[in-house]
Amino acid sequence: MVLTKKVLLIVEGAQAEKKLMRHFYSLYSISNIEIVSFETNIYVLHRHLQQFYSTNTGHIDYDAIDIVLVINEYLKLEENNKFNRTDFSDILLIFDFDPHDNLFDFKVVKELLLHFNNSTENGKLYINYPMVEAYKDIVNNFDHFQASKVQLTDIRRYKQLVGSRSVYTDLRKIDAETGNTIIQFHLNKLENITNKQLMDEDIYSALGELQNYTLQTEHAVFIINTCLIYFIEEYGELYI
Repeated sequence: MVLTKKVLLIVEGAQAEKKLMRHFYSLYSISNIEIVSFETNIYVLHRHLQQFYSTNTGHIDYDAIDIVLVINEYLKLEENNKFNRTDFSDILLIFDFDPHDNLFDFKVVKELLLHFNNSTENGKLYINYPMVEAYKDIVNNFDHFQASKVQLTDIRRYKQLVGSRSVYTDLRKIDAETGNTIIQFHLNKLENITNKQLMDEDIYSALGELQNYTLQTEHAVFIINTCLIYFIEEYGELYI
């Protein structure tokens, strides 16, 4: 019997990303997933790669990296709990932008987006701006959402701000139809603010560049969740 390969999701947090992705996968009756928490941010991941996978020039040798083995090593998993790359058809890395973090460096974001760009090979990085809770930061109509940003000074309390203004405060009440609407809002915003189409290979790099420019010029970032857009990339139009 041939077993169906799973999708491996490597997420930043121990709770929020897991709950969000499990819920959306369940909406579309997809169960072949494995979620593991890295339990720290993207900048620590980069620092780890730099420490253990650098060449003698000081640059990370991305060709030598198997992100599944990195997770096994970083989390110090016992032999019987280790992940095997051959068990997974796709690998997603889901992290927050976190521009308020002391380790924030856009060059790190740019580099990781460049090298983790294919879910079926080395893994594909999805960055949420400013963090995963952006998925529910929808207050009114699409025109309002398309322009919505969060100021850098507000990011440390962003979760509380979203909780006080979102129309989707209870994840459990999001059904497939509502889920489709949320995904479509974020996809439309992604395409509109980058002036690109989802099929464009550089759309996420373009988004990162735009966010960094907005951060430098306005001390703000556009509010957008990208990890949910994966569902359209992988499964097409999800109208159940």
